[in-house]
Amino acid sequence: MTNLYPFLLDRDNPRDLRETPLSPPKIYRIAEEYRQFIDQIIVSNGKIEARIWRIREVLKKEYKDATTEPKNRVIVIPILEGASNFYNGLFRTKPTFHHRAISLTSKSYNNSTSSGDLNLNQDNLQEIAKSIPGERVIIIEDIIDTGNTLKGIVDLIQDQKPRDIKIVSLLTKPDRHKSKNLEALLPHIASIGFIIPDIFIIGYGLDAGGFLREFPDLATPSEYCIKKLINKLQ
Repeated sequence: MTNLYPFLLDRDNPRDLRETPLSPPKIYRIAEEYRQFIDQIIVSNGKIEARIWRIREVLKKEYKDATTEPKNRVIVIPILEGASNFYNGLFRTKPTFHHRAISLTSKSYNNSTSSGDLNLNQDNLQEIAKSIPGERVIIIEDIIDTGNTLKGIVDLIQDQKPRDIKIVSLLTKPDRHKSKNLEALLPHIASIGFIIPDIFIIGYGLDAGGFLREFPDLATPSEYCIKKLINKLQ
């Protein structure tokens, strides 16, 4: 797995948090409705936004020629619901570059199709099939875990023969990576926000069974939150 780090550190210096002590929520101003659900804060919203600013600047430089012209178009694909916060932070809070966004949504929506372990919206896939041949593509991901889902999506997109594919992910968990997936994904990875340990993360788009996706920081869930999730799944 260590092959990932020289490549990334040379390009965009992700923040490695695996040895960083977690912060108790009491040192942050957490809204009352969230307090019983949060155990520890991994990354505050301010630090997330600062890292996103850095990634945004790198992308702006890389795609400064992006226009609506065929040779200069860029397609941005946020992956499932979890990447929406990250996408909005990158592209909607500040001007970046001209692009067209096509979101991939999950099986929880109507008219879905399955590809291996992937359950993706058929309408999204049809739009991608029509839109990305010959185009530059940026995949926006919330977290690279085992890499199974992302590898499957990259394969689907590659089948449509884009000009190139870049991956920008807010988080990655090296301890969970599968080497075969990593080998396939590595040439496409452009930026990573944070390298994190193998722990359960919620907030900033990542949820716990529908809970806490809107929480502004990245955090670990409390025992109360985990029990509530278990009860919901039973």
